Amino acid sequence: MKECDNCHRTIGDLETPRAFGQYIVCAECKARLQFASATPTSTPNLATVGAAPSVSESITPYPVSRPELASASRPSTTKSIRQVSGWLRFFCWCLTIISPALWIIYIVENFVVQPVHLLPSTVKTAVLLEAIVYTLIMGYGIKTGVSIWVGSPNGKKLAERYLVIRVLALCGVDVGAAVMLRSDPALATPALLEAIDFGLWLVVVRETIIFGVWFLYFQGSKRVRDTYVVPA
Repeated sequence: MKECDNCHRTIGDLETPRAFGQYIVCAECKARLQFASATPTSTPNLATVGAAPSVSESITPYPVSRPELASASRPSTTKSIRQVSGWLRFFCWCLTIISPALWIIYIVENFVVQPVHLLPSTVKTAVLLEAIVYTLIMGYGIKTGVSIWVGSPNGKKLAERYLVIRVLALCGVDVGAAVMLRSDPALATPALLEAIDFGLWLVVVRETIIFGVWFLYFQGSKRVRDTYVVPA
């Protein structure tokens, strides 16, 4: 009869002693020793393999694949979009409802009440040019407003881009129209020149105020910051 070099249990006559390196062990200890030697983070120890595991040893020493835990431990970089409300919702209303309504009024005034084909050639060209640019900006505004309203994570960037494009396009086209009208000798009367300059400055001041108010709102509003946030 032999004794296990690990757990010191007597190996019965009907049991087969097992060899583990230079040691003679029982079948149970050999299985435990082989498992311990296969674990990359542990070193087999004959004095401890047969003993009861401690609290620290009862914790699995090798990593367990738990995707849900791994994803929960990593900080999320996905933007969290809250409900669009307050002045942010009003901005969407301006782009999707109020702006198209004002565009319809502009078209009626310039193409129905006063048919454009009856205007002088230079005036007709200026009106058509403005109408085309106003239509493009109105359409782009509707697209931007809908994107923000439905919860686009890039809503803040879309709004700021729209505001920059709007102020540059509308002021630019009105400056071009004013230059075109002033270059026509038939319109070079003091009253008409004064009306052209007044209309130009009216558009520039209006668009500058609209741009400044809304751009500052998107830069400093707490609601905007709370709506478009990246969780820490």
